[in-house]
Amino acid sequence: MSEIEELASKIAAALNPNALWDIAAVAVYLHRSEQHTKQWIVKQDGFPHPLRIPSGKGAEKPRPLWRAKDVTAWAESHVEV
Repeated sequence: MSEIEELASKIAAALNPNALWDIAAVAVYLHRSEQHTKQWIVKQDGFPHPLRIPSGKGAEKPRPLWRAKDVTAWAESHVEV
């Protein structure tokens, strides 16, 4: 796969409403740093709960993932009127 095809694939995946975003993707979408997103954003009441998909590597705690559509809906709920 060429670099352009790989980039196009990543863009398409990021725009998919059913995509799962890690903390880095959530931070990019919200225009915040990963650190700020971890410490303040995802801990707010009303922020979507993460999914934790088992990795199959034993007792390792799965990293949190969020549904793109849930994060975008949460952000849209903060439109200033």
